Amino acid sequence: DADITMAFDECTQWPVERHEAASSMKLSMAWAERSRKAFKARPGYALFGIVQGSVFDDLRAESAKVLVDIGFEGYAVGGLA
Repeated sequence: DADITMAFDECTQWPVERHEAASSMKLSMAWAERSRKAFKARPGYALFGIVQGSVFDDLRAESAKVLVDIGFEGYAVGGLA
């Protein structure tokens, strides 16, 4: 009964080639869309999308745009720990 749920995402390993990071980010965005559709909205509960794209600025920007377009109650920065 968590009040904040994170959309399912894939964290790429490090180091990672750009094409692998792009593929992983796109998979995470597909899962984010599926998570959004499956989430049952109710007062006091939120679903967060997680930005992915490894260390590639353009992939991270694309990921953020996709998540905003899907629409979440909040956003998390993933993959930089």
